Amino acid sequence: MNPFKEKSVGAFITDVLAIKSEDDARAFFDVYVEYLRGELNEPSEAVDTARKNIGWCFGEGMAPEMRAMWRDACMAYHPVFGGMRRKPGPQEAFEAGVRLGSLHGDLETHLKKVRRTFDPPTSWERISEEDGPDET
Repeated sequence: MNPFKEKSVGAFITDVLAIKSEDDARAFFDVYVEYLRGELNEPSEAVDTARKNIGWCFGEGMAPEMRAMWRDACMAYHPVFGGMRRKPGPQEAFEAGVRLGSLHGDLETHLKKVRRTFDPPTSWERISEEDGPDET
């Protein structure tokens, strides 16, 4: 049985937050990507989906050094705030949500613009187009 099949979002976040080594993070990421390949309508999106899902946990109380570990391990990034080298404050997060909610068109294009507000271009932007967001 796959360890992700019956997980709640809370259990997934707890698992991600519990990982403390880059090797364990890579192993978790690899297993999670394989699980997603079997679950997604577009298996080619598994790597980017895994990076964003793990990156979502950056905003769930993850310490800065753990965010750095995950960025190094698998280029994880928060879907709105990028690599989160700094955690946005409540007002910034609210304003980002308002901006995204008021935009029309391709959501990923708008997310890229918002991410640049919080996180300057770095390695997460150089992910190839087939493996993740193209931020260039």
